[in-house]
Amino acid sequence: MSHYTIEAFLYDLAYKPGVLNQFKSAPDEVLAAYPLTALERADIQNWNVRSIHAGGVSPMLLMLCYIEVHGMENRTKYLRLMGMTGSDLAPASH
Repeated sequence: MSHYTIEAFLYDLAYKPGVLNQFKSAPDEVLAAYPLTALERADIQNWNVRSIHAGGVSPMLLMLCYIEVHGMENRTKYLRLMGMTGSDLAPASH
């Protein structure tokens, strides 16, 4: 897995004007601009975050983009997809 290419895509998704909206409406067109393997493309389209992270992609950049696409209300879902459960997700006690 080419984590540099995936990170370049994720960076563009988060910071390059228009890429997020274009990705939401035409993901295949956006992804075609990046030299990704079929597996990488599928992982991105399906938001298989564990597989993407296992390939060396920054978990913070991945989480930022997941939230950009799916909304802040789904941040806990991202953590669960990454394998965090139960007490990992509990608010810190003061």
